[in-house]
Amino acid sequence: MQRMLQKALLAAAFTPLLAACAMAEPTVTPQQTAAIEATCTKVVRLRPGQEFDACVSSLTDSVADLISADYANNAYRACANAGLNRETVEFSRCVLDHENTRRDAGELPAGAAAKLNTAFITPADSNPQDYFESSFPMRLRREQYACGTLGFEPDTGAFVSCVNKLDAEIFVVDHPNG
Repeated sequence: MQRMLQKALLAAAFTPLLAACAMAEPTVTPQQTAAIEATCTKVVRLRPGQEFDACVSSLTDSVADLISADYANNAYRACANAGLNRETVEFSRCVLDHENTRRDAGELPAGAAAKLNTAFITPADSNPQDYFESSFPMRLRREQYACGTLGFEPDTGAFVSCVNKLDAEIFVVDHPNG
């Protein structure tokens, strides 16, 4: 009985912390979601279904990560421009205040993710075959173009992560038993 009470108290103590962490994650706007869906359709060439849903989920997570990085980059730039020195308490507080103020106000950082527009999403290639009918090199190229279309700069860690997560999520859905 006491063990169950301890678990309940522990869960009650951590629930607000987990909720606070979840709220700190940037959310993707409806416009960005539409652009992500168009990317999965036009660039990756997936049809609605589980693989399409995995594509949307993976790219949504990657875009949320990109937005978070944009908040941080903008905050670092603003605090450096204010004359604060890095690796000081004042700089750290400035960065956190800047990020939190922008997020709380619902402002999107002025990065690539803020400019996503379905009107500008075009196929990565002229090959009319859908994702699963194309060769493995063509699939990889489409995954790369999908991440590039959403604002990830090639040859960066964020780009590589976006491509790898997209490839892995589609693979797992397509090969549920490994």
